Amino acid sequence: MNTSISITLPMIATTTTIQFSVGHKQNNGCNFPCVHCDQRNLLQTNDMKKEKIKIKKDVSDVKDEVIDITDEVMGVKNKMIDITDEVIDITDEVMGVKNKVIDITDESKSLYKFFSPISNATSQGEENNESSDSEDQDESYDVVLTKCLTDISEIVQYLKEGIIDY
Repeated sequence: MNTSISITLPMIATTTTIQFSVGHKQNNGCNFPCVHCDQRNLLQTNDMKKEKIKIKKDVSDVKDEVIDITDEVMGVKNKMIDITDEVIDITDEVMGVKNKVIDITDESKSLYKFFSPISNATSQGEENNESSDSEDQDESYDVVLTKCLTDISEIVQYLKEGIIDY
């Protein structure tokens, strides 16, 4: 820092300037900036460099913490998405079960009407028609039972299909 310290002394007729040269990076106890690098004296420059390094480390630490928090937030969001997907899957399963219950309920109404001793028929003729249908069913079951008595799995399958058809 080859700069001069100027002291100007006002005089009545003329002004006198006294200049002292100060060496580069010399601790002069004053706070004059260097003409070349705009640095202050050496002690203050080192302190400022240390502070800048500390500030950079602090900023870096804060950035790392922000990244960690962002990663945690993304993890939570991913878990929420997974939970939402599971809820959707469970909802779909529940809807499937509800549909099956509705189907079974619709089928059980006809089964109930078929097996129920109480009829919704308004006349005696309709009741006779239903009873003849049940007699036809009984005859078909007898044929199947006598024909397939050796194969129990076929009998079970036949009975299942008969129940599902109603």
